[in-house]
Amino acid sequence: MNFDTIVTGGQVVIPKRGIQNLDIGIRGGKVTALLEHKQGTIWEASRGIPGIGTIIPIVLSEGVNKGRLTLERAVEVTSYNAAKKFNMYPRKGTIEIGSDADLIVVDMNLEKMVTPKLMQHYSDYNIYEGMKLKGWPTVTMVRGTVVQRDGEIVAPQGTGEYQHLTGWLND
Repeated sequence: MNFDTIVTGGQVVIPKRGIQNLDIGIRGGKVTALLEHKQGTIWEASRGIPGIGTIIPIVLSEGVNKGRLTLERAVEVTSYNAAKKFNMYPRKGTIEIGSDADLIVVDMNLEKMVTPKLMQHYSDYNIYEGMKLKGWPTVTMVRGTVVQRDGEIVAPQGTGEYQHLTGWLND
């Protein structure tokens, strides 16, 4: 799979062998957002490949911690640009008065080995299984409420909110 296929392929996450080239696409402007999008309703979309939960650790480990990306650029491609792509900015993708306060706190030195158990997917495998990544979220906040701490869900069920997405299909 070449890098252009990764960018335009739709429902595919970054393959292991493409991770080292991710920074080239981001720095060169070819990759502007790392996001998950599945066409159709939630019931019609194919499941794709489990791995969306590793996007932040991959970008931090292979990009920021290896000096290939600045932290600011990592935030841009994982949050800010995705919010703009889905017409959710400035409610999402920024820290400012009136925005939702969806935030993550990361430990840039925390190293973990990717395992299906760690990722808590619906699937019993992960394409990044066995990779040791450095830089993991330790706290996740949704609308200012802590929902995840140290890998454990701490929010009651039903805390999430459906987000109607627009913009993606209009490009």
